[in-house]
Amino acid sequence: MCILSRHAVDAGLVQLGVALSIGLVVACVVGVICLKASGMAFIMITLAFAQMFYFLAISLKQYGGDDGLAIASRSQVPWVDMDSPYQFYALVLVLLAAVVMSSSRLVRSRFGTVIRGCKQNTPRMYALGFPAMRYKLCAYVISAEIVVLAGMLLANLAMFAAPSYMSWTLSGDLILMCVLGGLGTLLGPLVGAVAFVGLEEFLSTMPIDLPGDLEGTIMTHWLGFFGAIVVLVVIFMRRGIYGVFTDRGERHE
Repeated sequence: MCILSRHAVDAGLVQLGVALSIGLVVACVVGVICLKASGMAFIMITLAFAQMFYFLAISLKQYGGDDGLAIASRSQVPWVDMDSPYQFYALVLVLLAAVVMSSSRLVRSRFGTVIRGCKQNTPRMYALGFPAMRYKLCAYVISAEIVVLAGMLLANLAMFAAPSYMSWTLSGDLILMCVLGGLGTLLGPLVGAVAFVGLEEFLSTMPIDLPGDLEGTIMTHWLGFFGAIVVLVVIFMRRGIYGVFTDRGERHE
């Protein structure tokens, strides 16, 4: 989107189409390689690919390189004024709701059943006649396309694109959001993202008066306190924040 904007192509649908097409090709190639592994190996290979694309981005000096690229104008979307914060927020909210509802229907479909079966026992799914690799690759591509859409919205929000968006640290933040909310759930990552950003904003701006040299310690070293909270959540909430509430609901039923 940023490169197209640099070349005076600001039609939102064109930018989205190009971004989704590139994302489709990249996700298919990367997915075929990454899905041959599982568990920690899968995570490490995915992070390695993210670093490869990060170094590729900083090598594009004509598009800002390591300094990033400022966007001259937001995407032109029919019937939506992207410069209006209210309309932009409404668009993001509608797209989020559409993605969640579509994902919910997908999880409950035959496709979702096969994917859950692959998670539990992939060899058994092969034995039942399902091409498990194709199903997993399709799920991988769908998730990648959702990320492409989110990336385009982020670029329109920040009016800036930087290679740091592809660094392993940001990927680590996304993993933390999923862990906080609850892995293996539909709404868990969404709850985790809200908790992650909310906690980050609260700790980094929390006014607190401490005596002597301790004054401002929490605000200065808030990342340490943030990490401690994440560790406690992982230890005492194995299924994440959303998983705790669903477990309670199941016990009351």
